Amino acid sequence: MIDRVLGELESALRADGAAAGRAMQAVWQQVGSADAAAATRALERIGCLFDGLPPGRGSRLALLAGALVERGADPAPAVPAGVDGWLEAAEAATAVARRWRRAVRRAPP
Repeated sequence: MIDRVLGELESALRADGAAAGRAMQAVWQQVGSADAAAATRALERIGCLFDGLPPGRGSRLALLAGALVERGADPAPAVPAGVDGWLEAAEAATAVARRWRRAVRRAPP
């Protein structure tokens, strides 16, 4: 059952935001009360799903990953994706600040 909902999550993340939200809820319903080993197995699959996601879906998936860690999952499978996402956000924020300074000739608000 968990494998099925994780497969549905993978498909939904690539399709649309509403479907992704429903699929994340289904994963939580299946894994939210599972033991730490099952939560870790789910997180191993979820950790591979972040690449190429739009920020909104990625942030919701990160919340699900964090909730699984709170349930006892080993966080290691999600760390690379989390760090990559943080670096991308930091790089984007830096680029916006540089453009702002060039356009307005002062620091961003």
